[in-house]
Amino acid sequence: MKKNIHLLAALLVAAVMTTGCNNGTAEPAGEPAQSAEQQMTISTIGIVDFDSMEEDVQNAFKGGEGDVAFRIFKDDLNKVMRVRMTPHSSVGQHSHETDSEIIMVLKGNGKIVFDGEEMPIHEGQVHYCPKGHGHTIVNDTDEELHLCCVVPQQ
Repeated sequence: MKKNIHLLAALLVAAVMTTGCNNGTAEPAGEPAQSAEQQMTISTIGIVDFDSMEEDVQNAFKGGEGDVAFRIFKDDLNKVMRVRMTPHSSVGQHSHETDSEIIMVLKGNGKIVFDGEEMPIHEGQVHYCPKGHGHTIVNDTDEELHLCCVVPQQ
């Protein structure tokens, strides 16, 4: 697990370093709304404290099924999310036209449908959806699925 945390940290740093960090809070269309508490800036030492953020629960997110809960940090160029998917929930199929997405499974199992191809994903694995491609994630189990997602604008 320690190795996975280091991999995730490297991915997060790479995403922020690649696109910059200017601490804005513009919300892309179709994404969960943020409360004032969630519209935070990154600390001077680069820590995002998801535990201090309110969880925003969305039902049928992007046309999916069930409840998906988000804690989000973002600026004008990057979004970093901790996501909790309830059992038998999904994020609807969507495309990344102006950004890409990196998803690391922190806990649980599920499946990814990437450009129409279905594949299982489990704790410690990372899914990458490049700009111009589409995907969905499905929690098809009786347990919660916990994810960390990075969405850098490109």
